[in-house]
Amino acid sequence: MIDEDEVEDALFWANLHGITRVVFKTLRQWLANGGYVPPADPPDDRVSAELNTLLDRLADLGVVVEFADHLSDRELYSWLLESDNSKHTSRRSQIPSCISASSAAAARKTTGCI
Repeated sequence: MIDEDEVEDALFWANLHGITRVVFKTLRQWLANGGYVPPADPPDDRVSAELNTLLDRLADLGVVVEFADHLSDRELYSWLLESDNSKHTSRRSQIPSCISASSAAAARKTTGCI
């Protein structure tokens, strides 16, 4: 569940950027809204491709992943899916979010917040 400080922060930034309607959902819900549902447990030969797809879709939402070269592609993919279960966020297209992580595959795709 999102806490009161996170709500106040999101509303502050939304107001600053002239956004009048703020909706809170999990990243998984935002992804599904865009027509993408990441597979729960892709086979080993598809993990890197699925991770790249997930990272691209997260980037479309303004979420950028960096600095997870200590994780395998499967570990990062699993962490991204598991960490989303209880976190709600507002979609603020002008205000990027960052997750501090990236695998070898992700490092080729993403280097920072945009």
